[in-house]
Amino acid sequence: MKKFFTKNFSYRLIALVLALLLFAYVKTDHLTSTRVSGTDANQNKTALMSTKTATITMPVDLDVDSSKYVVSGYQERVKITLTGSSAMITTLTNTRNFKVYLALQDYAPGKHTVKYQVEGLGKDIRYRIQPEKSKITIAHRKTKKFEIRYRYDTNMVKKGYTMGNVKTSVTTVQATGSASEIDRISQVVADVNVPSDTAEDVSARSVLQALDSNGNIVNVVLTPQSINVTIPVSKVKTEKAKESSEASSQATSSSSSSEKSASSAPSSSSEESSSSSASSDESSSVDDTSSDGNPQLQQ
Repeated sequence: MKKFFTKNFSYRLIALVLALLLFAYVKTDHLTSTRVSGTDANQNKTALMSTKTATITMPVDLDVDSSKYVVSGYQERVKITLTGSSAMITTLTNTRNFKVYLALQDYAPGKHTVKYQVEGLGKDIRYRIQPEKSKITIAHRKTKKFEIRYRYDTNMVKKGYTMGNVKTSVTTVQATGSASEIDRISQVVADVNVPSDTAEDVSARSVLQALDSNGNIVNVVLTPQSINVTIPVSKVKTEKAKESSEASSQATSSSSSSEKSASSAPSSSSEESSSSSASSDESSSVDDTSSDGNPQLQQ
């Protein structure tokens, strides 16, 4: 019996030691995990609250009555450098829910130097725009219609072929811009590219250009900006075909002359018949007259 209790006591002691070791391991692991989690959380919080700088490109809006005025000379896109909390800068970079603009409501027509402005950024965000200012020109808006002219090389067709007139559904274009630029326009042209040795109709999309009297491009807005153009290409008749056509025409002319001659023949016979009758009458008159010149009575 004493041996039995001694043996069980040894087992109990071993079990107790193992339990203490397991408890110590779990406690240590938990403390370590908590300490690491707390460190990560602090690091994340620090990262979110840290300062960040980013440079992005933004389009430029115009605060002006576009129905009356046209603005030129400014850069349509500018670079803006943002500085602030990492979270805010990341959000602004992704969403870009702010705008860069030029406030021109108080400016009269003419040349001006205007500073770029920003709207939609928080007070905690610092920014710098490159360039800071822009030289602009404000002019009265004008719109005018022009007929479209077409330019293409007729020598590009294959030998024995010829090009016809341009076919398109659009014949006029509307030009919009400053009054001075509109007045410079001499013509609006559509250049059509004709491939070499073309033997079939040419269909192309042509970009329209407003040109002055010297052939320089005028800076205006054209509506539409491009059109669809079709130029018919057909085969030229050969000399043999022309000779055959002329021979056929001459044959037709000869046939008509023959028919006219045939129709005039009966008329001549009739005249001859009338002449014969007249001769017979004259002959009868002679026979009815006696040698002494007195008429004879017929019994």
